[in-house]
This record gives sequence, structure tokens and C-alpha cells, in this order.
Amino acid sequence: MLVSVHRVGPGRIYVRIARELGGDGVRVLRFDFSGIGDSAARHDHLGFDKSSIAEAQEAMDFLHATRGIEHFLCF
Repeated sequence: MLVSVHRVGPGRIYVRIARELGGDGVRVLRFDFSGIGDSAARHDHLGFDKSSIAEAQEAMDFLHATRGIEHFLCF
């Protein structure tokens, strides 16, 4: 079961984690799933359980194609 948490996380923890890791030289991509935060809503009526997986895969495919990144940690 996938659960969506407020886009910045409790106490903005996701923002702090991303900035800390980025400051240590780790490449970080933090994004909002469609319909959350500033991201536009989907128009295909795909449920969050499927769309979130597809969007995460699209983000990883983009990073692989543009930056050559092959290993990912998602949280």
C-alpha cells in the first residue's frame, strides 16, 4: 500500500535530508507526484497506487538517460 505524506514531509524532513545528502555530494532528486504540491494533476484517471510507481520509474529513467545513474534509493 502506498501512502502519500505532505510533500515536504513531517517537519520538512525530506527537504532537510535532500539538502544534507546533496551537500555531501550525493545526487538527489526530490519531486512531487502528480496532483501533489505544485505538480499538475494527471488526466488519465490512473490511481495513485499505479501512477506513483510509473512516475518514480520515469524519474529514474530520466536520471539514467541524462546522468548515467544506475542505482537508486527511494524513500
